[in-house]
Order: sequence, then structure tokens, then C-alpha cells
Amino acid sequence: MEKTPRHVESIHELRNLLQVPVEDRNDLTGKLYGSRISIYITRFFLERGWSANIASFLMLFNGLAGSTLLLFQGWWQVAGFFLLETYYLFDCVDGELARYHHTSHLKATYYDYMAHILVKSSMFLCLGIGLSRNPAVNSTWPLVLALCPMLAVLFSKVRSDLHQVVFCNKFLVNPDPEALERFKQYRSARKKEEGRAPTKPAGYRLSLWQIRELVLNFDIYLILFMMAAGLDLVVSPPEGWPVWLGFKMVLFLFYVVALPLNFLDHFFTDMTTGTMLDRVIILEEKLEEKLEEMGDDRGGKR
Repeated sequence: MEKTPRHVESIHELRNLLQVPVEDRNDLTGKLYGSRISIYITRFFLERGWSANIASFLMLFNGLAGSTLLLFQGWWQVAGFFLLETYYLFDCVDGELARYHHTSHLKATYYDYMAHILVKSSMFLCLGIGLSRNPAVNSTWPLVLALCPMLAVLFSKVRSDLHQVVFCNKFLVNPDPEALERFKQYRSARKKEEGRAPTKPAGYRLSLWQIRELVLNFDIYLILFMMAAGLDLVVSPPEGWPVWLGFKMVLFLFYVVALPLNFLDHFFTDMTTGTMLDRVIILEEKLEEKLEEMGDDRGGKR
């Protein structure tokens, strides 16, 4: 007896249902291609009744499997970077399926956070080992250099969420009256300057900032590495050019320098300007909005 096909909304309907409500949280990568592709995979999962847990498993498995393939040479590395890119797509699918089935929970957030840390760190570690094992290199210096972008990516991940930790610690768990008073003074000054609390860190208003964010985005440079690895296999180096200095190695050396500098720039900007405090203001506003909504909901039920 044939199984009756599941009825699933159209792609357009799924976009409106799963992506439009959260599009303000979408980064440049998602706007460029992530959300455009992931919705088709999400619909494929829905047609077969597959849960978000399957997408979560594939996200982590493909990420670690792709990193492992970077230990080898040739087309294995191209395949590795491709699998790493699908890690990002399954991360999008995971969230869309959870929103569709209303199965989001805190454990999933914890799992996602740990999966990102594992995959991003293992990618650079395995790439460094793979470059060191290249017969044209045959040295450990790429592995040593790989520690620089690996640590930069990890610290950048922590830094991007640190304002949430600060907010929870100083506002909710262990309130510090003096720190809160200074924060209130800063918030009042910001409102006087702009007429309202900021809605985004100032840097996000610059197109140059967006270009920098794009070039240094993990999912974007996976594509660049995949292209570079492919070019190394089909394009011979010019006469007199060092054999070890292929497209992939040049890209690797660029990110060895660019990613740590990017982290340091963000870190010192947070420490010397109000960027981090602006993000805390946004969190405070969101909390106030949620509390008001909860109050309205409770009032309506009485």
C-alpha cells in the first residue's frame, strides 16, 4: 500500500511562515543565499516528516566529516569544504523546521552553540594539518599558523555573545547597583544624543562594514576555500612560482592575518567605545517589550 504524500505549503508560503518573521536576525550570508536555498531543503524534510533533530545531526556530522576530509589532499579537500558548507545550510534548516513544528527549546540552543564551536575550530585545525601534510610543504608551520585563525574564530564567537552574558549577570543573576547606575547614565546620554536608544551598533550602518563582514564570514570563506582548492588541482603554477604557494595557501595566509586582526579590532572597539553597551541597551529594550507582552497576555486572560 502506497504511503499518502504529506501536504506541505508552497515555497512562497513557507518563506512567509518561517523566514519573514525572523528576517531581521538574518545575516548577510543568509540574505545572499542561505535562506534562498535552505527553504527547499526544509520543504523536502517536511514532505517526508523528518524532524529538526535530523537536520541538527546532519549539521554537526557534515561539519565534522568535512573538516576530517581536509586532512587529505586533492579532491578530498574540495569535498570537505563542500560538506562544511552544507553544515551551514542544515543549520538554517534546523531552525526552520523547529519553527514549523513549534519544537524550539533551550537544549537545541545549547547544542547549536557547541556545534558551531566544534566545527569552526576543527575546520582550521584540520586545514592546518592538511596543509602541513602536503608534499610540497612537508612542514608543521601551517599547523602552527592555523592556531591563529582558529583562536580568533573562537574568541569572536564568544565576543559576539558576551554582551548577553554581561546583561544576564549584571541585570538578573548578580545585580551590581553601581554598574547599573553607570549604565543608566550612559543610556540616558545616548537617548539625548539620538532621541531614542540605538537599534543597531553604529558600525552596521556602513557599507564598508558589510563588505568586511562578508569577506570574513565563516560560510563565505568556506566557498572561497573550496574554489581555491579546486583551482589548485586544475591550474598549474607559473614558472618560477613556489609550488607550495597555491591558491589555497594564499587564502589561508590571508585569513591567518585577517581573522585575528578583525577580532582585535572588534575587541578594542568594544572596550574604547559604547558598542557593547549599545547592544546591552537593545537587550534591555527587548526584555521590556517581552515583559509588556506577557503582562498584556495575562491581563487578557483574566
